[in-house]
Amino acid sequence: MVKVRAAIRMLLGWFPLTPGGLVLLVGAFIALRVFGIGRSDLLMWVLGGLGFTIALFALLAVMFAGARVAFAAGRNQDESPILAECSHPAVTGFQVPTLWWIPGVAVEWAWLEPEVDVTLHNRKGWSRERVVPKRRGEADRIVREFVVSDAFGIARIRFRRAQERRFRAVPHTGALNQIHVVQGLAGGDAMSHPEGRPVGDRFDMRHYTPGDPIRFILWKVFAKNRELVVRTPEQAISPIQQTVAYLVAGPGDEPSAGAARVVVGSGAMGGDWALGADGVDGEVSTTAEAMDSIVKSAATDPSHSAAGLHRFLASAPGGTRRAVVFVPPTPGPWIERVVDASRKDVAGSARLDFVVCIDGLQPKAKRGIAGRLLFTSAPEIGPGANREDLAKVIQALSSTRGRVLVVDRVAGQVLPASHLKALGVAA
Repeated sequence: MVKVRAAIRMLLGWFPLTPGGLVLLVGAFIALRVFGIGRSDLLMWVLGGLGFTIALFALLAVMFAGARVAFAAGRNQDESPILAECSHPAVTGFQVPTLWWIPGVAVEWAWLEPEVDVTLHNRKGWSRERVVPKRRGEADRIVREFVVSDAFGIARIRFRRAQERRFRAVPHTGALNQIHVVQGLAGGDAMSHPEGRPVGDRFDMRHYTPGDPIRFILWKVFAKNRELVVRTPEQAISPIQQTVAYLVAGPGDEPSAGAARVVVGSGAMGGDWALGADGVDGEVSTTAEAMDSIVKSAATDPSHSAAGLHRFLASAPGGTRRAVVFVPPTPGPWIERVVDASRKDVAGSARLDFVVCIDGLQPKAKRGIAGRLLFTSAPEIGPGANREDLAKVIQALSSTRGRVLVVDRVAGQVLPASHLKALGVAA
């Protein structure tokens, strides 16, 4: 059935006449045959002949150009692997002739697999492509769809060509490689005094959760911003202790993947670490393997997001002191799995840090009096994370024992809780 559909699509794609071209050809035939020749109408004879000639020329030109492009698309093309970064253009080396000597004919194409934006640049009689990946991932085959048409919309053909070629796109890091962001996500490598306890003074803070001792509540902080926070021991990190990280894949997870790439590539998790990701079995502990896991996680079905987090935390070594979970800013089935895994305390005494990554915030839609009277709500405008979705994610993660950090990939900074509260997205 699939082959039959592909054959039908190919035949329909190579049918050259557009609806407008079909109307022109039928009208020209009627004007020429019925009125021009049948009634000896000289004007209709000229108009019919002119329309028929234009339609015939457009058909022949588009068919010839399509055959030429199809022939060039399958021969003498670069087959070297394409290594690209999301949001950055990459030259693939693929090219077809511009056919500038055929007047009124345009050649365009786009990628069906994988998902990229294609821009064409003409140089020395050849049309060369540049691609900007929309999402990280890898593939062994590229499928292009070509469209050859004339300037008047009379004729158009559409066909596909597949090329066996390796493609790999890594997530864009944005401004996250700035030093203060790396330090904000880093684990540290200080050692405790050999004669002292393995924990330090209670000077770290986190949000209050039911069961925390009342004596550790910072009442001065509560009096200032009405938030209950408690003092926690400063963890003394020894070389044998490990930091683990997990990447939750799902809609809107590109900023999270970029942050995970920065943390892994900069060595912010220390010398002993492990990384897990959705769609990848087991854990890795080298930079190259971690990059492979981050890229492969893009193929995860959204309904299976965070499915492996519980198992990953349960298998963490006993010396694990910190678990960093990178999550997208869009709610989904993953939230319940993440909250459930964190509440089961499968990571032992490890501290959980949730890193919510965004590409800026959508501006609030401004409405006048008439807009408020006519509409009950206004849609969010502009790029960036949706404020309501981000608030839901933060609220759900704040119900756990972990700390929630919001990282802006565009600005390259960790947003403090006070800033989020001022923006109206903090829980």
